[in-house]
Amino acid sequence: APVKASPREPDLPSRRRSWEEAAARLARASSVLIAGGGPVAVELAAEVLDAYPSVSVTLVTSGTSLCSGLPAAVGEATARWLELRGAALHYSSRVESVRPDSV
Repeated sequence: APVKASPREPDLPSRRRSWEEAAARLARASSVLIAGGGPVAVELAAEVLDAYPSVSVTLVTSGTSLCSGLPAAVGEATARWLELRGAALHYSSRVESVRPDSV
């Protein structure tokens, strides 16, 4: 199914502006926290580490490994790759709340 426009982003140009604003905020950030340990969260962490090497990346997952739906070797290799690039990985943890100044 296609992604539906939101009231804040009724068309492609407004959606593009939102993406550009998010990218600009990310470029200015000193750190990023990513909640989740599945393939999408891991890919996001890798993309941030690659595109913004000065940004500190922390990945929090409630699981005991990354990409737990895939063979264990995938999660292990993924964890090594992220850690070699400076990512902090927190297993068996949950994000309880998100506030403007803390998580």
